[in-house]
Amino acid sequence: MNAEEAKVGCFQMVLVLLLGINYVIVAMSHGLSVFHNYTPKFYCEMKDSTHKSYGCQVMENSSMFANLTFTSPEVSAFTSCSGEYHFETEFMENSVVTEWGLVCEKRYLSFLGPTVYYIGVLLGAWITGFLIDRIGRLPVQAICLYVQGTIAVALYIVQSYPAFLVLRSLQGVFVQGLQNSTYILSLELFPARSRTLVALIMQISWSMGLILLALLSYVIPDWRILQLAVSVPTAITVLYIWWTSTIACNILDDLTPSFQINRHITFALSAILEMATNTFVYFVLSRYGRRLPICTYQSFNGIVCILIAVFFILTATVAPWIDIAKTTMLLFGKVTVMSTLSIVYLYTVEIFPTVIRGRCLGLCVMSAKIGSLSILHLLLLRPVSLPIPLLIIGILCLVSGVLVLILPETLNKILPDQVMDMKNIIDENNCKDDDINTENDVKEEDLTERQILRQKLFSENWVDAGNGILVNFMENKNTE
Repeated sequence: MNAEEAKVGCFQMVLVLLLGINYVIVAMSHGLSVFHNYTPKFYCEMKDSTHKSYGCQVMENSSMFANLTFTSPEVSAFTSCSGEYHFETEFMENSVVTEWGLVCEKRYLSFLGPTVYYIGVLLGAWITGFLIDRIGRLPVQAICLYVQGTIAVALYIVQSYPAFLVLRSLQGVFVQGLQNSTYILSLELFPARSRTLVALIMQISWSMGLILLALLSYVIPDWRILQLAVSVPTAITVLYIWWTSTIACNILDDLTPSFQINRHITFALSAILEMATNTFVYFVLSRYGRRLPICTYQSFNGIVCILIAVFFILTATVAPWIDIAKTTMLLFGKVTVMSTLSIVYLYTVEIFPTVIRGRCLGLCVMSAKIGSLSILHLLLLRPVSLPIPLLIIGILCLVSGVLVLILPETLNKILPDQVMDMKNIIDENNCKDDDINTENDVKEEDLTERQILRQKLFSENWVDAGNGILVNFMENKNTE
């Protein structure tokens, strides 16, 4: 059955909610890096001594730095601890950083965790994109779902940091494949009138995953047990994944909080903000379509980046309003960026035909992850020239916001199956613009004819002879 002919009821809503569990898994996997790299206050305890040296020792003058968690990253040479690093934790937290001592001279290793993960995400978006179009959405979804769950269990027992990095990169490959296949499948199962609502449910599932991760990380302070707990939803999907396959065949952040509890609350509040933002975006998309909202939000993104760059330039100026303006712009920028991402993901699926949809979405996600990987390098430029990249990004956002208006509108349009279907949508969009211009021309012509008729009716030379006939007596007199 064609998806456009399907009636959407409670049964179909249950189906998309079950698929939303996959998005919960993806969100928690993406957010784990925040808790893996948590670095509490630490000190070096010298051998054969009770002396405690807090922070890192700089090699040049052996002066003490404050805990690097609370300072901006700077390139410095640190001396090795002649004893052993100890971490002061209130609730016996155990993170990847504390387990392998990734501080001071080993601090650069802590950045490898999220880096290799997002390299895996980048590769996963590209590789699984082709597989989604080649072998189908559901097989790729099932493979990625259970492989990433198996890797999550393997991370629980891993004993070396290099092995941890390898497993995290592989997990990134399959997690991204799960995200892309789930999103495409959920939209293809529903008619055009329901796609915006389905996209909202997927985004809310994402936010719920982040909230759940914040709660789990607060209750479970050990990163290994937390990693195992995150894999539990994968086991739940065994109960319905193949059932949904049968139905498918029939239906077709820079600042670290000072206190441990704030870390979890901040993460949860960020997820709640994202949920509220996506709900608002649903009403915007339902009314204004895709192109205009993307153009608007991208323009806002560009303006925010440019203003933040200006604030960085004005950091030498001490004024209360600068801090307030920074906070306001950052919060507003977070909202606009989240809105843009949710719309772009939906628009990408709608605009490309079925035969190449997985590959195109994979390539777009891969491009996005290249930007994510570059963020760490941009942050290293903060003491030097961070405003310059921000200005460049802001200008690119403004340009891309204008260029999106060239693309066709996909609101309430049937998903294209072939490339020719996409061309038909573009032609239909152009025809509508032509029809609007033609209607305007016709209206102007009708207006001109009415003005001429009005002048004739009120002229002494023209007389109404009945049946819509106007006679010019002056012309008849001249003829005689």
